[in-house]
Amino acid sequence: MSLYGKVKDSAFIRRLNRDLINRVIGEEVGYYKLSLADTVIDFYGESNNKVYYNPVQLTCIIERNPQTNTQESYGSTTDRQMSFAFLKPDLIIANVVPEKGDIILWNESYYEVEIPVEDQLIVGKDPNYAISSSNKYYGMSLSIICECHLTYINRLNIVQSR
Repeated sequence: MSLYGKVKDSAFIRRLNRDLINRVIGEEVGYYKLSLADTVIDFYGESNNKVYYNPVQLTCIIERNPQTNTQESYGSTTDRQMSFAFLKPDLIIANVVPEKGDIILWNESYYEVEIPVEDQLIVGKDPNYAISSSNKYYGMSLSIICECHLTYINRLNIVQSR
């Protein structure tokens, strides 16, 4: 049985991270959730006109990668890979579940979520997946990291307002 990582320890770490991200190092982004009910799909389960809900303002930590330009025969293409790390308790409060295909707006650029990763655990345990009853009071899933790539607004069904 662990000495550290109980509910009180996890709550302390959560509060510390929330204060640090929301007040000091975090950046605000707009999170557009894909509306599956309003998106019309074709026979293959694909859609050219995806519909998104209104954006939710969230605070996260951003890992920026350099922008790359590729020269093709039809012109140049710009791409950029980014990682957006959200605190899981903040996502629960905002009622947001990151999924592939969602859009994140940052610095007037739109990034499509490729892979949401949830593997940052306090003391390596998540009480939601505890097999034995003694482990259900230890650990916590701390964050969800969204691996994204740059996408263009003309591919999206989002109208920019001024």
